[in-house]
Amino acid sequence: MKTAIITDSNSGITQADGLEPGIGAVPVPVLTESEQFLEDISLSQEQFYEKLKDIKINVATSQPSIPDVAEFWNRALEANDAVIYIPMSSALSASCETMINYVREEPRYQGKVFVVATSASPSRRSRARQTQSAWRTKAARRRRYMTGSRRQR
Repeated sequence: MKTAIITDSNSGITQADGLEPGIGAVPVPVLTESEQFLEDISLSQEQFYEKLKDIKINVATSQPSIPDVAEFWNRALEANDAVIYIPMSSALSASCETMINYVREEPRYQGKVFVVATSASPSRRSRARQTQSAWRTKAARRRRYMTGSRRQR
């Protein structure tokens, strides 16, 4: 079974970083009082930190929208049999629970998309755990195919 791995940009994996190892990164929305950006698409990390420095600008993040995540899943399912999705920790965002419920309600994703809940609390390093989960999943997938423990279609 060919499996895609997708996370969100909160993991620290950028669009460019994810290309070579084959890990997709859904951009997280970044909101100010007057504008909306997508992390690593219409707002670089440097620009994000500059906005944070400006005390006149309120900056917040939001969970990726269901249509944006579903678009990533749909593209991944064109070339893969399944998707493992690793969103931001449920302790820090509703993103994980939202996508788990969406998979339950959407028949086309049942048995094809698997949402992984990472275990980070607000006091722990969520980004590190999310990134580690993506890389470990990638390594486990590679070991399976290299050792022949999973039949490929």
